[in-house]
Amino acid sequence: MRKFFLFGYFGRNNSSDNLMLISLLRYMLKIKYKKIVLSGNLSFSNKIKNFNTIVYPRTFFNFFKSLFQCTDFVLTDDSWFHDN
Repeated sequence: MRKFFLFGYFGRNNSSDNLMLISLLRYMLKIKYKKIVLSGNLSFSNKIKNFNTIVYPRTFFNFFKSLFQCTDFVLTDDSWFHDN
């Protein structure tokens, strides 16, 4: 099974990246891929676990761990709206 590592600035008071991630996860539910996401916020992590997603805390170790576990790497970035 393919595993996608979706990398972005998720769970760090950045609404636009969080919304982009949720949109990607909803789309990917239809195709049944495993997803790996790093999150900087436990509350946000709990919200996205329902999308058949492996969620790790955002650390350098987990970044490399996820990179080696995945079959596909997706870099998402959005600089339109910042909450802070």
